[in-house]
Amino acid sequence: MTLAEYIIQDAVRAFTVEPSKIYSKDRTRDVSEARDACIWLIKERLGLSNGEIGIIIGFRLPSTICYSLKRTRKRLKCNSEEDEDFKHRLTIAKRLCKKN
Repeated sequence: MTLAEYIIQDAVRAFTVEPSKIYSKDRTRDVSEARDACIWLIKERLGLSNGEIGIIIGFRLPSTICYSLKRTRKRLKCNSEEDEDFKHRLTIAKRLCKKN
């Protein structure tokens, strides 16, 4: 298993989503948030290019990865209740990733 796969595995546990959903075209909120967290964590931990992350996350375009990262950065700066839940789950995912 690659480091990116471990990161995805930890993130889906924090977001309580099936791992296969991360790679799918599913755009429901829970899957989309989990996918954004995976992308952000892979970028932060491994420093891969947007193209490389796109291949890992189900063959998505680099521009899609860029948009996801931008959306996540914006959510991390906001203080709405919805964003607080996302930040909390992302923090849990980060802690799980540090154990690997």
